[in-house]
Amino acid sequence: MAPAQHIGRAAALLLAVVMTSLSCLAYTISGNVTDSEGELLPQASIRLFKIAKDSTYVGGVTTDIKGHFSLGNLKNGKYSLEVSDIGYETTRQPVALNGANV
Repeated sequence: MAPAQHIGRAAALLLAVVMTSLSCLAYTISGNVTDSEGELLPQASIRLFKIAKDSTYVGGVTTDIKGHFSLGNLKNGKYSLEVSDIGYETTRQPVALNGANV
């Protein structure tokens, strides 16, 4: 069995992000975290940063037993979603909340 460091280089975290409108001004980012083979990753760390002059930390959660997460009560703007898990490479994905579902 290869050390966890080598697994991180070989497998990238894949992230499905779904945005839903909660009201006119509040949104939720939710999705499932999987590895490169489609296996769900429970207890992965999710952190959200507002993209501005300095990346302001907005909030974070961990995925549940099925690899699902949800971050709610978000406003319009540009964010960076960071996903990390032990043995995997940290992945960042830009997310724009602008009143439309993605």
